[in-house]
Amino acid sequence: MFNASWRRFFELKLSLPLMIIVALGIVVTLWHIGSSPAYLSPDGASARAASSSLTQIYHHPVNLPHKLVLFGVSKLSTNLTVLRLASYIAGIIFAISFYKLSKGLFGKMVGFLSTMIFCLSPFFVIPGRRVSASILLFAPVAIMALYAWFIRTEKKSAAWLALMIAAGLLAYTPGIILWMIGAAVIYRKKLAESIQLVPAWMVGAGTTVFLLLLIPAIVSIFHDWRSVETYLLVPAHWAAPLTILKNFGLMIMALFIQTPHNDVLMLGRLPVLDVIQTALVVFGSFALWIAAPKKVYAYVAAMLFAVAVAAVNNDTKLLFLGLAPMGLLMAAGLRYLYVEWRAVFPRNPIAKSLALLCMVVLVAVQLLYGLRYSLQAWPDTQATKNTYVIK
Repeated sequence: MFNASWRRFFELKLSLPLMIIVALGIVVTLWHIGSSPAYLSPDGASARAASSSLTQIYHHPVNLPHKLVLFGVSKLSTNLTVLRLASYIAGIIFAISFYKLSKGLFGKMVGFLSTMIFCLSPFFVIPGRRVSASILLFAPVAIMALYAWFIRTEKKSAAWLALMIAAGLLAYTPGIILWMIGAAVIYRKKLAESIQLVPAWMVGAGTTVFLLLLIPAIVSIFHDWRSVETYLLVPAHWAAPLTILKNFGLMIMALFIQTPHNDVLMLGRLPVLDVIQTALVVFGSFALWIAAPKKVYAYVAAMLFAVAVAAVNNDTKLLFLGLAPMGLLMAAGLRYLYVEWRAVFPRNPIAKSLALLCMVVLVAVQLLYGLRYSLQAWPDTQATKNTYVIK
C-alpha cells in the first residue's frame, strides 16, 4: 500500500513536480535577493549601464535577452531586488527546460530529483541572483530541451518555430553560436529527418525569423568587426600554446578538485561540482556508456568545448556552458542507482520504497549543502563583500 501511494505521488501527479520546482526556484532566488549581497558588483553595474536604453542595447547587443529584460524591469524600479529579476526570470526558464529534458530521458521521478540537484546547486543559484548576465551561460539547456521537443513531438511546425526563436535570441550569449554549430553537426541526421517533416513554408518562416533576430548582431559586427570576438569567445590576447594547454588541465580540475583562482561566482577555490554530483556523473557516465554510448560522446564533446573556451579565455565561469550535459549525466546516475537498488529485491515493495527513500535522502543532503553554500556561506565571505561595493 505504501509503495503504491508513493509511486502515484511521483508518477501520476503530472504537474506537481514541475510546480514544486518552480515554487522552490522562486523562494530560493528571491530570498534576501536585494540584500545578499547588498550592492552591485562591477559586472552588475556594467550590465545595468549597458541596458539603460534601447539605443544602447541595439549598438551593443551581446547578451540581448538579458539586457531586454533588465531594461524592462528597470523601468518598473531601480531597486536592486527588481534589477536582479532579469536573471531570476532566465533561471526559472532554464530550470523548467532542464526538468522537461531530464523527464523526457529518465522519467518524471528522476527528472524531478535531478532538477532539484542541478537547479538548486551553487553554480546555478548564484548566477540567478545577480544583475549580470552570467545566468545566460546555461542557455544550452533551453536549446537542448526545445530540440528534444522538436524531435519527439507531432507538432513539428510549432516546435521548429520555437527552436528558431530561442536559437536566434540565445545566439547573443557569448559562445552559444559555436555551441549550436557543434550540436547541429553532431545531430545533423536526426535534425535533417525531423526538418523534412515540417512544411517547406514553415521551414522558411522559422529560418527567416532566426535571421531577423540576428540583425542587431550583424549590424554591431558591421560597425565594429572586433565584436565578433565576443560572440565567438576569442580572447583579445592569445596566451602561449603551453599556457593554454596548462589552463585546459586546470579547468578540468576546476570541475572536480579545485578552481585555479578565486572567482566571484564561487566560494574560495572550491570546485564547480561537489562530491555527490561528481559521484553521480561517474555512475551516470557508466550507465549511459552501456545503454547509449553515442549520448556519452555528445555530452563529453559539449563539456570539452566548455573546458576549451574556459582555458583559452582563462575564465572558469565559461565552464557553465557545459554543465547542462553534466546535469543529465547526474540524472542518469540517479536512475542507475535507483535501478540497482531495486534490482536487489525486485518483487519486494518495501525494498522498492527503500530505494526511492535512499534517492530522496541523497538529494536532500545535496540540497542542504547547495543552499547553505549559495545563500549563507557565499554572500558572507569577505571576498564577496569586497566585490559587491559599487552602489
